[in-house]
Amino acid sequence: MQQRKQQFFIAAGVAVAAGIAVLSGYVKPTAAAVPPVGPPEVGVLVVQPQKVALTIELAGRAFPYVAAEVRPQIAGIVKQLLFQEGADVGAGEALYRVDPATYHARHDSARASLAKTETDFATARINLDYTRLRSLISGASANRA
Repeated sequence: MQQRKQQFFIAAGVAVAAGIAVLSGYVKPTAAAVPPVGPPEVGVLVVQPQKVALTIELAGRAFPYVAAEVRPQIAGIVKQLLFQEGADVGAGEALYRVDPATYHARHDSARASLAKTETDFATARINLDYTRLRSLISGASANRA
């Protein structure tokens, strides 16, 4: 019996909840929601004949039939590009401006190496001349004795 009462109260609660859900969704239509009765407004447009260009836009890709990759032939930091991408360039035309600091350092190093070599050469020549004179002097003194 107790179980029947529980089932009854559960069923009654579900029925009341369903009724509240249904009734809460019901709204009376207001006067603003009702469209006005009468003829609808209509716009008029006069069509004039005219020439129109027929154009078609299609997706695609363009590939060059000749492509050249331009690179400097020397190593260094590129400071400036002297040509426009896609422009024609002539033979012997400058294309890049390269940072000269690296080349100035190499030039100065080569000049210092040359100066050292010239000094070593002069020293060797003096030593050679000294050795020859010494052998001549010792040979001449041997002949006198």
